[in-house]
Amino acid sequence: MANLSRPQPRLAAMSLPFSFLQRSGHPQASLVENSILDGSLAMTLESELDESTKIGGWVEIKRANLQWAVTMSDTSEDDFGWGLSLGGLLQGPRNMDHFQVESFLNFNVGKKCKLQPGLLYVIDGATQFPALMFRTSWSL
Repeated sequence: MANLSRPQPRLAAMSLPFSFLQRSGHPQASLVENSILDGSLAMTLESELDESTKIGGWVEIKRANLQWAVTMSDTSEDDFGWGLSLGGLLQGPRNMDHFQVESFLNFNVGKKCKLQPGLLYVIDGATQFPALMFRTSWSL
């Protein structure tokens, strides 16, 4: 049996990775693991429109709840970038329990550090609030 350098994804109850705008190479779609026991179904889609622009989304249905998000980002490795995400949680057929809008800017500091300041607006039931956020990632 061959030893592969990266771990192989384990397919569970339902997993549908695909990319329809990419012509060559391996699609950059995420796999979603589900359990038959908890009765959930989930799907994740992601596609690259060009070298730095990605569009994607995911949806999960678990019992009467529906969680979802749609994202779009343009984060070049050498330049300034941005991103936008919309997401929410529906409990029942007509009850929007949670909705959020997130936007961020992407600044690359050298080749190994990324700074992402952003704004978040959340509606959670009757509560609404804006928030500032700051993400960073770096590698050695």
